[in-house]
Amino acid sequence: MVEDTWRKATKLAGVEAILFVDEPWEGFDELAQDRPIRLQSQGSLGSRMYSCFQLLREDNFKSSLIIGTDSPTVPESHLRTAFSLLGADDDAVLGPTEDGGYYLVGCGAPRQNMFAGVPWSSTETFARTLNSFEAEGYRTRRAPPWWDVDSPDDLDRLICSDAGPSVREWIEGQGSPPPVQGD
Repeated sequence: MVEDTWRKATKLAGVEAILFVDEPWEGFDELAQDRPIRLQSQGSLGSRMYSCFQLLREDNFKSSLIIGTDSPTVPESHLRTAFSLLGADDDAVLGPTEDGGYYLVGCGAPRQNMFAGVPWSSTETFARTLNSFEAEGYRTRRAPPWWDVDSPDDLDRLICSDAGPSVREWIEGQGSPPPVQGD
């Protein structure tokens, strides 16, 4: 799923894709090719995303978008739309998923409490993030909704979808799928 999501991100015109990983692995080097790879910080998902946004801002990116790899079938048009919704420091974007979460999040300038009080892997994740962003003064817009893979039913949906080449190769080469982990 990482490979298919990465391929979509690197195809976007005018976008510099950076791969943030939770631990080093030679497969990531091969995947990234000549693009940068950075290690995520430790902590909750919110802490790690805030840290990514902060690092990118320090590198002079005017706005940034984090794309979850558990939505490998998201259309490139949804990603382009999300980027188009970011412009000013007070802009933010969320791409809602059907289960109450989101498949992408973006912002202009990161704010310390942007993910304060957000319950991860919950039906309330999107709503609580939206509330937190509002409290931080963001003008939050929504990218088109999509779905992500967090459960066995979602995995079945992925198997029946028009998945990318890496997911399709995995599906065709496996006797049974690996267990699915939520965010």
